[in-house]
Amino acid sequence: MYKYFSKINILFFSMVLFAQPVTAQSVVGTWDGTFESYVNYNCEGNPFVSGLLAAVLTDTDITATMTTSYTFDGLCGMLGGTVDENNLCNGMTQDELFDVYCPLLGGTYDGTTCDAVTGVTNGPYTLNGDQMCITTVNPETGLEETDCGTVVYTDNGFTLTMQEYADPNDPDDNDHCLLWTFGTPTDDNDNVAFPWFAPAGTRRGLVDNATAVGFINATDGEFKTISVTESVRDSMHEVKINPITFFAGSGIVNFGNLTKTSSTSALDRINVARLAVYLRTQLDAVAKPFIFEPNDELTRNEIKQAIESFLLELVGQRALFDFLVVCDDTNNTPTRIDRNELYVDIAIEPVKSVEFIYIPLRIKNTGEIAKLGN
Repeated sequence: MYKYFSKINILFFSMVLFAQPVTAQSVVGTWDGTFESYVNYNCEGNPFVSGLLAAVLTDTDITATMTTSYTFDGLCGMLGGTVDENNLCNGMTQDELFDVYCPLLGGTYDGTTCDAVTGVTNGPYTLNGDQMCITTVNPETGLEETDCGTVVYTDNGFTLTMQEYADPNDPDDNDHCLLWTFGTPTDDNDNVAFPWFAPAGTRRGLVDNATAVGFINATDGEFKTISVTESVRDSMHEVKINPITFFAGSGIVNFGNLTKTSSTSALDRINVARLAVYLRTQLDAVAKPFIFEPNDELTRNEIKQAIESFLLELVGQRALFDFLVVCDDTNNTPTRIDRNELYVDIAIEPVKSVEFIYIPLRIKNTGEIAKLGN
């Protein structure tokens, strides 16, 4: 099942050693976190697929929205191949492979990875002891599948590890290991702002389940408090680690907005990645009423207007600068219509967060400023 059950990754590097545990060891709640998928049984080495996860767990059900980053090696492995000594996958270069398969995954290729919002997974789950079992529908067969994994609670969430041995009767199958890390770095943000606001800084990045930042001394086993200085924070930023630090008058805060995306794109910021996840979830709801409607110009105009109305609202809520929606005969060709398909192409300009503020200060002689106003 979990070959189709991808996940997401919001980075929250934590040097916090003293933190309150999850209340009553519960998995219920709204979670952001990371996922890593491996082509081995023990989640060892480098993952072939990783990404960001936004999930909501009730007492009985899980709903997860995923954004995935596919590497050349990872996509090649998914297709049953390996990258050879000539840096080819089944005779295809990296650019050739991604040009063919990245659009099929619904993603965009930036020359390094294919980043794709991979939709929403819904299903019931059970939790007995440390064993969580999730039931989903296999998109290829339409049949329900149940897979189980081990839950380990952490200071600010929990991890779920799901393992599967290869089918000995299938030469194309591989061992698989899926590691989900659920954390709550964005809870304070979502209490006071929209998900497309950066969950960082003194306004929305408060870490309220920790009392100090530091490390355990290996010599005496004692906790040592440290100061995460500006130079340390800059060094951590360069290697895509979001620092947690203390500010007088504010407390301990998350002071970074980076995701683990290896490529340079707008999705390397948490607020933009969460906006993309939110958009996919909401657009799915907007489009659903148009299923089984006549595939004609009237329907295309109606769904376009519905989506434009939704996106215009996001402009007013500071999520987008601008957008473009195309749903006409240019992207709905007779061939696509005959396949019972309707395409809506959307381009967005997401609002970015402020991460650098420059305030030049100029000293003027007495009377000079007054003269500037004349």
